[in-house]
Amino acid sequence: MAFPLHTAEFDGTMLLAHLGVAFVLVSFCACLDSNVNSTDDVSDIHIRSKRCAPSNNAYFYARLTHNLKNHHGRVPFNQVIVNKLRRYKPSSGVFVCPSSGYYVFTWTLMTDHKEWVISDLIVGSSTKGKLIVDSDEGLESGSTTVLVYVRRGQHVFVRITGGNRNIESRGSVPSFSGWKLP
Repeated sequence: MAFPLHTAEFDGTMLLAHLGVAFVLVSFCACLDSNVNSTDDVSDIHIRSKRCAPSNNAYFYARLTHNLKNHHGRVPFNQVIVNKLRRYKPSSGVFVCPSSGYYVFTWTLMTDHKEWVISDLIVGSSTKGKLIVDSDEGLESGSTTVLVYVRRGQHVFVRITGGNRNIESRGSVPSFSGWKLP
């Protein structure tokens, strides 16, 4: 069975097409043969090594591994999967921007039967994105993505702002990730 490769490379960082609701970020110094296209079978792709300068772009991906009940404030996504430059702080749920530029942030939350939650993406002291997840029956999850300019030193985090404020963590579905565009 052939699996098509869907990738975008920027600044030495490879962004692989999303798996479920999470993006996978892999940093490596390699390049694909120039005659490869996005419909080729992965097994037919040849990678050749090249020298490349290390990327100074921070990126992170973290998941929530425990339920939050009647939670107010920042969401501490505690299980760090990737944390380039270690700018994401899992104990507080805060990403501290290392350099000014455009960043992409995405987050996913999940609620259980008859529960709902409202969350905001906070950059500095401003709301830059909103996600509402409402479950009528069973588990429901929702995701959103925000592209925003962030200044060096600004704090970025997901904050619970409304609903009954209960977040379900089964399967580590709740997640938060971000990366700088080149």
